[in-house]
Amino acid sequence: MYKVLIVDDEPLILEGLHALINWWEYDLEIIGQALNGLEALDLLQNNLIDILITDIKMPEMNGLELIRQAKKNYPQLMCIIISSYDEFEYTKEAVKLKIENYLLKPIDPDELISTLTTIVLSIEQEFHQIIEQEKKMNIIKNNILCRWITGSISEEEFYDRVNFLSINIFREKYQTAIFKCINNDYFSENYNDSKIRVYELCKSFFSNKSTLVFLDLYGNTVVLLDNKTYENDLIIETALLKCIFIIQEKLCITVFGAVGEAVFECMSVHRSYNNALELLEYRIFNENKSLFFWHEHNSLSTKSSSSVKLDVNLLRKAIITKDFDNASTHLEQIFLSLEKDYPIIPSLFYNIVLEIVFIITSTTKSVSNDTQELYSNLNNIRNTITSFNSVGEIKLWVKTILMKSIAFISNEYIQLNPIIKSIIEYTELNFQQDINIKVLASQFYVNADYLGRLFKSEVGLTYTNYLNKIRLEKAKYLLLNSHMKISDISKQVGYTNTNYFFTIFKKIIGTSPQDFRRI
Repeated sequence: MYKVLIVDDEPLILEGLHALINWWEYDLEIIGQALNGLEALDLLQNNLIDILITDIKMPEMNGLELIRQAKKNYPQLMCIIISSYDEFEYTKEAVKLKIENYLLKPIDPDELISTLTTIVLSIEQEFHQIIEQEKKMNIIKNNILCRWITGSISEEEFYDRVNFLSINIFREKYQTAIFKCINNDYFSENYNDSKIRVYELCKSFFSNKSTLVFLDLYGNTVVLLDNKTYENDLIIETALLKCIFIIQEKLCITVFGAVGEAVFECMSVHRSYNNALELLEYRIFNENKSLFFWHEHNSLSTKSSSSVKLDVNLLRKAIITKDFDNASTHLEQIFLSLEKDYPIIPSLFYNIVLEIVFIITSTTKSVSNDTQELYSNLNNIRNTITSFNSVGEIKLWVKTILMKSIAFISNEYIQLNPIIKSIIEYTELNFQQDINIKVLASQFYVNADYLGRLFKSEVGLTYTNYLNKIRLEKAKYLLLNSHMKISDISKQVGYTNTNYFFTIFKKIIGTSPQDFRRI
């Protein structure tokens, strides 16, 4: 509702204006009335007024002087003059004051409605222009601040931009806090909406102009603390925990906070930010704790390597034979071993989970013709893993993938010829070896030509193409998740001739191993 103030020295006129039109119908509310200009100035000072409707001839202060003084203090104020005098001097003076209209008494309701409608439209257009301008400025500010905390802007350019944008970044020390919104539905619109709402609540909570609040490239809310207001860890912890409590109460989501070390040089703030980013990952091992400080870092992680050994063959065999109980038991053992390894660096834990998921999906793909629908939600596995709130949630997610994969294989696998089932199991465990249809025919006491035709009929691929499919899936994983030389990867997946590996990779995948690694 837009607020209206009516000023006239005749009470009957004030009452008549109240009753003349249905103000609410036009999104207007009369919140005050005055008998002269001085009373009106007091009301303007104590209320947010959008539209002033005033008579001209009044005691104490006339309407023209009222508008003149009101416009000095409130330049956005819209003004309408109502008068019984159609005199040129009044009209000329009113035009100078840039009023919206000059209405003669008795007031014509239609003319008043038309004037007010035009004013409301003008206010709304101006408001939207201001909002758009603020959005553009906020985008520019956010971009500069993101480049600053990531160390990707020169000192000269940074100071030039912050001075131009009037951003107050100068303080005795610089310390960043990050708020991460935790939501398992990583790719949903609700997740992105939650990140914006977390930012807005933080912006409201840290209303001190010296505290900068903005979004980083990951959608986390970054708070650059004002060291005068937040002078020690206890004050910082109290404020951040209160903010987290408010967010979780209002949005019903989980939020995790991390505070980087304090630095004393403006262009070193990226160190504090990177500290906080690193701390965010430790939430999976500490689901009951919502805030970490950098000085706790040494007690959080001591291991950059893990003693956990994945029995790839055991897990693959359990999947191929559709033995969910055995596969699930092995999965539990892996996670139990990981728990014994705590505290380890979170990135190492994520890599191990990533490898487990790869084993499950690649094994399933190797024995099934079409898994696209099955794994349609696994577009960005690492981002999905890092979005979880605890190890327990990650384990449940991996188990679900395992269960769905085995169920999917079972539906297709159950109809396969027993010999083909045995060959698939053997190939999964021995794809690195020099094997072909003749070797398998000898191994399983079957005619090679017959076995070749049977395999293609049952699986839909020639055995050579099937073997290449398995090997290249493993090669793709090693290219993206290891620093091994391409020649070593070639040998590890069963291609002793590196040139042939390059040729077959380019033919089937559509790009060279080097280019695939850069993706």
